[in-house]
Amino acid sequence: MERYFAKLILGAVALLGIGLAEGAGAYAYGTLPSGYSTTDCTNAYSTWATRHRTSGWCTNSLRVDNSGMSIGGTTVSEGMGYGMLMSAYLDSSSANLTQLYNLYTGCWDNDKLMNWSVTACGNNTANAATDADVDAAQALVEAAYRSAARHEAVSPAEVLAEV
Repeated sequence: MERYFAKLILGAVALLGIGLAEGAGAYAYGTLPSGYSTTDCTNAYSTWATRHRTSGWCTNSLRVDNSGMSIGGTTVSEGMGYGMLMSAYLDSSSANLTQLYNLYTGCWDNDKLMNWSVTACGNNTANAATDADVDAAQALVEAAYRSAARHEAVSPAEVLAEV
């Protein structure tokens, strides 16, 4: 496993508030494992975003690309959920999360859940993946929390309230 990916996973675990070991450091959104800093987490996220986040097929959207992965050229809902969650915690603004969410909603099925594997916007009836939907929902909750703290409006949270 590449070092940046290991740091990204550790950072995501830290951000979710899961303490891993004695000596874990305090962090505003959870705990950090010993030997890792907030800079390590944000650098790993930046590397991941550069490699895997690309323009989406829907209007004003971004997607998590699977190129080089097992299903190249597609986007899977789990990747979108992880991307939205990391964006909610690590991006300084809501712009990237909003664009990821635009693709997420652009690929909804009839139950307003993202199809698990997509190559274009629209409902391809590929069914949904629960873990992706939970991650996306958590990202919207975090975005709403941060938005309230900054006194900004975050449109994804408003859309979620309508679902």
